[in-house]
Amino acid sequence: MITNIIRICFRLSFRSALSIAGKWIMVGSLTHGCIISVHADEFKITGNQQTQAVVIRPGYDYAPTLMSESGSVKMWWCASLPGVEGDQILYLNNLASGDQAFYEPLDGRIKRVFSSSGDKNKFDAAHVCDPSVIHVDGRYYMYYGGIDVLKKRMLKLPNPTAIGVAVSDDGVHWMRANDGAAILTVADTAEGKVNTYGVGQPSVVYVSPYYYMIFTDTTAPVSTPKDGWKLFIVRSENPLFSSFEELTQEGFRPIVDGKVMRNFRILEGFSAEMVFIDTWNLFMVAVNRKPKETWLYFFDKNFQPVGNRVSINDEWSEGPGIIKDRLGHLQPSANDRVNLEMVRSVGDRMNPGTWDLYLETVELERLSGEVSKH
Repeated sequence: MITNIIRICFRLSFRSALSIAGKWIMVGSLTHGCIISVHADEFKITGNQQTQAVVIRPGYDYAPTLMSESGSVKMWWCASLPGVEGDQILYLNNLASGDQAFYEPLDGRIKRVFSSSGDKNKFDAAHVCDPSVIHVDGRYYMYYGGIDVLKKRMLKLPNPTAIGVAVSDDGVHWMRANDGAAILTVADTAEGKVNTYGVGQPSVVYVSPYYYMIFTDTTAPVSTPKDGWKLFIVRSENPLFSSFEELTQEGFRPIVDGKVMRNFRILEGFSAEMVFIDTWNLFMVAVNRKPKETWLYFFDKNFQPVGNRVSINDEWSEGPGIIKDRLGHLQPSANDRVNLEMVRSVGDRMNPGTWDLYLETVELERLSGEVSKH
């Protein structure tokens, strides 16, 4: 929680007069010490929490990523479609406040924009999901998770999920990058693991000169809760992450000979969303870990924790997507508060067919205090 410590040391001399044998004499006393001034950051939710439905339709909807640009809010998310095997990525342009969008065959507002490759030799042959979209230097990048065989998780076979990237000029028509190969794979085999999900659920932010990605890897060789949900950070100056640095206990370290370490988890949880708050110069990560709670964590550019964790009481079935700008940033308002708008799936976690998308709005405030210790 402590972000800045100022230590001021002092040495003082006190003088007083005493009468000894009828004579006044001056005596001295010397003392010293330190004052520690602690500057602490505190984050809290202010204002009223508001929730409203935004997408209600047959099937399930979850894992949204949202971008505010050119006067509209664009949303990509993971969904099921009737008669189609595996998850698809849908797109809705101009998500207006107060609107509900009902997907019907003739409804042109919602489009299917990305599907599994269908190539049995590719990592995403059967399923694509968990999109994260940014728009840098005129090009859209969509990071996503893919599976080549849908029943791998039930069969507990190795490497069920990996992360890929697609590129687009308009956010609607996508082409797989990196020759359709995954850009991030598991640290270890998933065989024998309690959780065989693998590596996925990416969230990417661009803070020049780096692309930062937070993601899940249930195979990583670090101590972990039984459910295996661990979150890690990598960064690269290349949007395809052709070479990258990994966050370790010693800070960011380059990957040598393609061997990942994945020995330092930043948080526990899954379906995390990461943003950068410019005027605060901080990363914020929203993650679900407990039922009916979303936790917000704050980090500096070296991913050292800053301030307290904020808890939002809400309903969720999968992780949130935050409305942000094209780079993945949030801009505080004039009073230095952040208007946090999150879209999440809500429904029975054991029954995905009930999952629909809801918008939640809260206001986030940062307070800086000072405590003096002697």
